[in-house]
Amino acid sequence: MMVAMSLADVFLTGAGFGLYVNTRTWIEGWDVELAFRRMGQRLGKVLGVLVLTVCWLLPAESRATVVEAERTPHAVIEQVKAQKEFAVQKVKVRVDKSGATSINWMAGAFAWWLLFVLEVAAVALAIGFIVWLCVRYRNVLALRGGGEKPARALAARVVMGMEVTPESLPPDIPAAAWRLWQQGRRQEALGLLYRGAISRAIEHGRVEIHQADTEGDCLRRVEQAGAVAHPGYFRGLTRVWIALAYAGQAPGDAAVEALCRDWPFVEGRSA
Repeated sequence: MMVAMSLADVFLTGAGFGLYVNTRTWIEGWDVELAFRRMGQRLGKVLGVLVLTVCWLLPAESRATVVEAERTPHAVIEQVKAQKEFAVQKVKVRVDKSGATSINWMAGAFAWWLLFVLEVAAVALAIGFIVWLCVRYRNVLALRGGGEKPARALAARVVMGMEVTPESLPPDIPAAAWRLWQQGRRQEALGLLYRGAISRAIEHGRVEIHQADTEGDCLRRVEQAGAVAHPGYFRGLTRVWIALAYAGQAPGDAAVEALCRDWPFVEGRSA
């Protein structure tokens, strides 16, 4: 827009100067004056010779009359220019500026409202971004806010695709796992033990296990929590679970029976 305005200003300046020169030429009649000057220069010499000749030929008393009647080319030109055809015409036109003032006022009001809307939009975006950050990282803010928070409010309900909420588990986890193992459902049996250990670590040990954690992450968090989360038992269970889930190496019946018998978490065991 600045380049277009600059080019338009150059064009307007040149056009205005051209109009000015053209108007001066038509109003003041420079061409007529120049024509008279050229004509006076051509006739000046001839007229001077004619006047001298007439003065010598006429009687002495008539020479004074001829001298009085003699006029220079400049005087002739001035007389011609004095005619009404060469008079300068001046016209005063009153321009109503109320329309332009209204347009300027409307443009200023529009610009002000546009800036106001942009400012409101920028503030709204900033506030929305801050709110989104608070919601997105509310867990981190809760951890740094001080005070002890319930672990279940910070922990995930699903870990590695396995449901770990207390509602999804049987009341007596070791007994249910041992029954599944005796039925030959080995993957389900060890999976139930591992899910139960994670759920009890979250509920009783206050371990902050998250949805994206792996077996190694869960073990590290349990070990950091200390004895309340029973890291020794969780370490052995994790080793057995990884061997079966990823390597297909099933433990012996005695090892699984020991895991069910040594279950360290308080359970409402069935008979």
